[in-house]
Parts: sequence; C-alpha cells; structure tokens
Amino acid sequence: MIIIQIQTDSYDRLKRDMPSTSIENETIDSNEINGKISKPILVSLFVIILCVNHFFNLVPWARVHGSFNSSDIGLLILVILLIFLLGSNKNKACLKNGISYMVLAYLFMVTAQVANVSFNYGQSITDGLIASRHQLYYLSFFVFLMIFDSEKSIKQFLNFVMLIGVALCLAGLVNYFGVKIFYHKWAEGHGVRAGVIRAFFSGMGVITFSLFWVISQWLVARKLGFSHKVSGILLILAHIMRQTRGTILTVFITVVVMLVHEGKVKILIGLGIFIVAISSVISIYEGTNILIEPFTSAYEDISEGGGTWEPRLKQLETDVSVFMEHPVFGGGTYAIRLNTDGKSLMELRQLTELHQNADLGYTHWIKSYGLVGGIWLICLYVLIGKHVKYVMSSIAKQMKPVALMAAGYSFFVMLSFVTEPHFVWPDKILLICIALAMIVRVRQLSSRS
Repeated sequence: MIIIQIQTDSYDRLKRDMPSTSIENETIDSNEINGKISKPILVSLFVIILCVNHFFNLVPWARVHGSFNSSDIGLLILVILLIFLLGSNKNKACLKNGISYMVLAYLFMVTAQVANVSFNYGQSITDGLIASRHQLYYLSFFVFLMIFDSEKSIKQFLNFVMLIGVALCLAGLVNYFGVKIFYHKWAEGHGVRAGVIRAFFSGMGVITFSLFWVISQWLVARKLGFSHKVSGILLILAHIMRQTRGTILTVFITVVVMLVHEGKVKILIGLGIFIVAISSVISIYEGTNILIEPFTSAYEDISEGGGTWEPRLKQLETDVSVFMEHPVFGGGTYAIRLNTDGKSLMELRQLTELHQNADLGYTHWIKSYGLVGGIWLICLYVLIGKHVKYVMSSIAKQMKPVALMAAGYSFFVMLSFVTEPHFVWPDKILLICIALAMIVRVRQLSSRS
C-alpha cells in the first residue's frame, strides 16, 4: 500500500506539469469532462498490473511452475472488477462497437481451440482450459472501456502507467549497477552484446508502452515538463541497455512513421544526426558501437543461422508443418498444457516441441489458429485502421496525444508481432487492451463533442 500511495501522490505532482486540457464548445456531460478514475479502481488496476507481471520479479514466489502463478490472482481481480463495473456503470453503450465484437469472437475462438487440441493431440478438455485461462485477460478491454469515460481519466491512467514504467527503469539501473534486487534467471545479465552485458529490466512491455505516451505528448505539445523529460530519458535508456534488437528496431520505425505523419521532418533529420553523433562518440570511447552493433550481429545470426535465430528457424519449420496439417482451424497449440500428469517422456517432448515459443509471433499464431485466426487478425487490423483514420481527421487537439499514442502503440504491436507474441502473453494482452480501449473511446468521445 505504501508503493501505491507513492504512485498516486507522484501522479498528483506530475499532472501539474501537464498542459491544460480544457475542451471548448464541448457538449459531453460535465460529469464525464471532470471524471477521474477513483482510487479504489486505480489501486485494483495497479494490483492487476503487478500480478500479471509476476510482481516484476521483485519476489521469488510470484511464479512457481506447477504450483503458483500470480497472473491467476490478477485475473480473479479483473473478473471481479468487470462484474462490479457492469453492475454499477450506467454507460454501457460504449461496449457496443466493432472491436468489442472482435474480442468476443477471439474468446470464442480460444474456447474452440481447447476442443481442437483435444481432438488433434488427445489432451483433456480440463488441461486445455487451464492452459488457455490467461486469454481471459482480453476481458480487460471492457473494463478499460468503462473506466475511460473522459479525456481526463485516460490521461490520468496513462500517467499512472508511465510512473510504473519509470520506477521499473530505476529498479533496473539499481539491479545493474548496484544490489541485485530481481529474482530472475537474467537478473545478473543476459549475455554480452555490443561488448557489454545486456541489462535486465523487468516489465519491458510497460516500459515500452510508457515510452510511446511520452513521445506522443512531445510530438503534439513540442514541450514537456521536467518530470516528463527525465521520464523519457530513463525509458529510452532502458531500451538501449536491454538491447533487444527487435524492440529497438520496431520502436524506431514506429517513431519515424509518427514523425512523418505529424509533418515533423526537421525533427526527423535532427534525430538522424543525433543518432549518428552518439554512435560516433560511443565508438570512440568504447571501441564498439552499442547502437549499431546489435543489428550487425543480428544480420550475422540470420545469414549464418546462429545465435537466437537458430532455434527460431527450427521452430519456424514446426510452425509451417503444423499449419499445413491443420490449415483451416490450426492445431490449437496455444491450448497445450505442458504438465507431466499421465504423459510419457516421449509424449511430453512432442507436445513441448509443438507448443514451444521461440520468439515468434505470426507463425505461432497461424500454427495455432490457422486461416481462421489469420482472418481474425486482419479484420482487427482493418478495424483499428478505420478508427485511427476517423479520429485523426476529426479529433480535438487536446485529445490528439491519446489518439496518437494508441495508434503508435498499435502499429508497434503489428510490427513487433513478428518476434513477440503480443496477442498471447497475458502481460502484453493487458497493454493491447488498453490501446484498443483508448482508440474506441477517443472515437466515441470525439463523435459526441
């Protein structure tokens, strides 16, 4: 509770740095304009984020294979919160939209895959339901839809998440340069890349999400308060020190697209010059380029089939093989439960190979859901595109940072889903649902203004 109080107090101080967000000629109910997320709900959301991220690896017991998973506690709180909001929230009209129907369709698809994997691989329905339970985090989309009833409530929550992201950056720096505070196999570092040990930052999904919020505010306002500037520096530093090549590349591409969309050509040129200058300075003092070397090594890994790409390429063959065998509905492999009950070592080994996640997104998705899953994903992308096109052409200026952030993060997810299973891991599902709810609510609030 002390941590939560610090977070909420910090938010109160942080919001004073924000530019005014008053709405001129607004016709929305005044209660919605002044609406803020209540502290009990904000605390509940914080606990959910904490649980789904396994307490950010700050405790050893948050995820013990076969006995305890804190994500289950977060899911229980989420369901209780959803029931509470459905029972008390008068504004249920916001739930009726295309993306809501897509989320419901996905949950139906997950249920069908439980039966599918039972038919294909002889797994029990119970095991399938247990393996798929965390897909219920998609229900968070409806929670955020009802909570985001105003511009102020959305920005309040985004600032709150940003504070969590900044706290994670600071914890990562302490863990890297000082006392080891994380309980994780990579807490001591994750290999050597660009001549330095890769730092471990827990909750990188939250850190990336927070970075897009800072960038979006800066692109619209062109100025930030001191606390936002410091936050942005820490969030960028975490990405550089973590050195996850796919994330760095897709964040960079997304930011470039956002700059071009906003007509910030001068900033784009300045960003290029800054990157070249920083790279040159690092090269002189370190003897290696920490910004360029990771991508050089990635090219070498791909061309030589080594490094992290070797297991990915092997898993890619399995993905294609399962898809060709079950092209329409897929093999349902996301619903495979890797427990030892009633399984021989050979059966467990075969199921592990089918279920194995080797940092692949789209191919794993098609392997599990087949063409039906591919069509669902395309329809979701089309709906997101339509919502983004609408809000970008008709949105009020004070709502633009929110719309830009949601659109930017969604584009980032589309790009990085090549190697990161955003739509399947519960911690990333939660972030996707936040972005989707923001897109829908910005459109709904804009159409009523």
